[in-house]
Amino acid sequence: MGPRALCGLALALLGCARAAHRAAGRGTEAALEAVRQEQAAADAGVPSVGRVAAANIVDGALEELSRPEQIERLEGVVRAVVYEAVDSLTLPRAGEPRQPGTGGSAPQSAIELLSEELAKSMVTAFARALRQELGARGEGPLGDAVVVTSQRAAAAGAVGVKHELGWAVWALPAGLGALFGGAVVALTGWLVRRR
Repeated sequence: MGPRALCGLALALLGCARAAHRAAGRGTEAALEAVRQEQAAADAGVPSVGRVAAANIVDGALEELSRPEQIERLEGVVRAVVYEAVDSLTLPRAGEPRQPGTGGSAPQSAIELLSEELAKSMVTAFARALRQELGARGEGPLGDAVVVTSQRAAAAGAVGVKHELGWAVWALPAGLGALFGGAVVALTGWLVRRR
């Protein structure tokens, strides 16, 4: 093949490649246009083929499941599943020993095991939180609150006693003071006379 023929072949191939590129571009444009039209139809309220098919499938399934014999069958299945679940939680498991500290040797049910673990976790969490709130030497926020509450209770008790006793709160110390003073004077007088 001569140079002209090669050049012609190259131009022909280039033309084919360009034509293929244009055809692919048009195909892509057509696909994008179809997607745009379907989106516009969906926005306008026209259901797509997929949505219509899905709606028909759901309607057919609901219609089938609404028949009395199907409802009865589903109720039986649900009943069996619920009974099995309750039994698996409440009946002891055969061949499994009781956990240490639970007493006896009969196996425990899942509910018993769960309850024990929940109680242990709650006690541990409560004790940890109490230690944290009280502090090592009572210096935590709860320790401070207990001290303040005790002080307030003592002050309220003192006010209550004072209020209930009224004048006796003042008269009793004064009377005891006078009695003590009189006793000191009398003892001093007796000692002086004795000499």
